[in-house]
Amino acid sequence: MRVDEITFVVGRCPESGRLLAAWDAPNGGGVITQGRDLRELQDQLWHAVRSTFGRQEAPTRIKLRFVADPILTEPENRRELCPHALRRVFQGLTNLF
Repeated sequence: MRVDEITFVVGRCPESGRLLAAWDAPNGGGVITQGRDLRELQDQLWHAVRSTFGRQEAPTRIKLRFVADPILTEPENRRELCPHALRRVFQGLTNLF
């Protein structure tokens, strides 16, 4: 039977600092994976879920429940981009296409 959505509990590993995600299957077993950041964790989650369920039976949605609310802080070495610097960045991007 296909499940539409599963919920992973996400926390940070105190030893490595990586994000850990775990889902316990109702009948035993489950999925555990990790990532350096949220983007990598997302890729790892989809890979692990498709490997566990198979592509046809894999849920279409993954919900993340964080055990602690993430806190965003401004980096100390944040550099303000002036309009001229932004213009150079956009020019560089348009040259790629």
